[in-house]
Amino acid sequence: MTAEEARGATHRMGPTKRPAFGLLCKIVGMVVLATVLGGVAVVGGIEFLRWRSERQVTAIVSELVPGAPFSAAVARLGPPTQTITDPVEMRAFNRPIPQPVVPDSTLNLFVHRGPPFRWILVYTDKAGQRIQHAEWQNM
Repeated sequence: MTAEEARGATHRMGPTKRPAFGLLCKIVGMVVLATVLGGVAVVGGIEFLRWRSERQVTAIVSELVPGAPFSAAVARLGPPTQTITDPVEMRAFNRPIPQPVVPDSTLNLFVHRGPPFRWILVYTDKAGQRIQHAEWQNM
């Protein structure tokens, strides 16, 4: 084999390798781009669901004004998931409790089905007839 033939042989092999390498680079680039775009879509979807849930919960809590009958909360949210009457348990569950609410009150917990899931906290008088305070918090 002469030097000319050897050069021709490597030259003939070169073009077949280059398109394969270029194709591989394009495929890897497309996979990386699809992964990045998929990640952005997932994060965007999660943020949208969080925003929508927060908007819904805020609207629900704004309807539960102090002095309103507790039956309005039950009609809007269904039966409470949990009822807490002990002030120590109330403080353990909800750290910054509104001061005028603590004595002689009952904490009724409702779940706003998510995602994300959130608690709707409704404080009522001991008799459970009137709403004293309503707020929400993340689970």
